[in-house]
Amino acid sequence: MKFIITTIVALAFSTTVNATTLGTTKGGANYQTGIIVNKVLGKTGVKVIPVPHRSTQIYLERVNMGQIDFGLSNPTTFAWAYKGIRTSKTPQKNIRFVANLQELRIGIAVKHNSRFTKMEHLKGAKTFSGFKGSPGFRYWFEAVLRNIDGNVSYIDQVSVPTASVGAMIGKFAKGDGDFGLAVLGAGFVKKWHVAHAPGGIRLLSVNNGDLFKRAWGLPAGWDGYEMVKIMPNPKMPEIKGPTNIIQFPYLVFAGKHVSNKDVGNFIKGIVAEQDALRKSSGMFRTWDEKKMSGWGPTRSTFGVPMHEGAKLAYEELKLQ
Repeated sequence: MKFIITTIVALAFSTTVNATTLGTTKGGANYQTGIIVNKVLGKTGVKVIPVPHRSTQIYLERVNMGQIDFGLSNPTTFAWAYKGIRTSKTPQKNIRFVANLQELRIGIAVKHNSRFTKMEHLKGAKTFSGFKGSPGFRYWFEAVLRNIDGNVSYIDQVSVPTASVGAMIGKFAKGDGDFGLAVLGAGFVKKWHVAHAPGGIRLLSVNNGDLFKRAWGLPAGWDGYEMVKIMPNPKMPEIKGPTNIIQFPYLVFAGKHVSNKDVGNFIKGIVAEQDALRKSSGMFRTWDEKKMSGWGPTRSTFGVPMHEGAKLAYEELKLQ
């Protein structure tokens, strides 16, 4: 089946390929994903140029205005932008869903030799706060605190002012905060292991996935975030035993100004080079083409319309 789909994709590429732009942040898993997409699609002749920004909110607005073609996001930031709530001040009605690129898996990282062995121990810990440049991460940390016992908030913590995700990554490496958010398979997690040698880091087991959804104002059954158990694996030294983490899709979106051809080439290029994508990083190890066009039992696009070019591509590839 994989051979058949890849062959169809190879025959279906448009003969004329335009260079398009992809909004990313300046660091972390988001930027790493943008670089990988650029390299993987480049193998097919599809040119997607990463354009780093200070925050996801900035390039969401630029995609909405037609200044950038594509962008990367988690489901909540994407859905909030379309509605103009929480991290977005005005509705971004010109953005469109294109594809789920990977399943990001996020865990709560602490230094291996720290006193923190379960979520309840984080009450009163030094906690990253602020995130003016990455406002979505403030909600992430609020969700982590809520996961301690359902009632903990920033009031109970020792605040460590932090401007952005990149700043959090650097500060946790220096030991400025007691815990950080680790994306399994991301390059910065390997750097944390080195920075906190010997022993590196380990992940705490999340208590309740629905508490994360509640902190974001999402219904418990909302497709997009789920708690999954990860078992120890030599490729993930931060997993010391059975560990619950939060898993969610990381998606690519486009402005409605982007042509059907360019959106279709993006999707077909990813499918054609799926082996290269999986090998590029541990973040893509669980990539599944069947999940590209929608998430969960409802095939959710998180309340945002799908780009017409994406619909046509999925119909052609029989991946709806």
